Amino acid sequence: LVLSQRDAAGRQIPGDVRAADLLRWPRAPRLVVLSACDAASEPSRQAPGLLSLTRALHARGTEHVVASLW
Repeated sequence: LVLSQRDAAGRQIPGDVRAADLLRWPRAPRLVVLSACDAASEPSRQAPGLLSLTRALHARGTEHVVASLW
């Protein structure tokens, strides 16, 4: 997941968000829409221990996640 990579003043900031970042959010949103290619897919079985964004959001307490598989 990548958010804006510029702040309001135009300075470059890190914009990538990982599952671990979502778990540290102080408050879980009620609804999240993940609109990207395979946003709802699970990590490969070759990579044990990885957590999908959808699972991380649910673990954090988000009630509803809409995600695509296109």
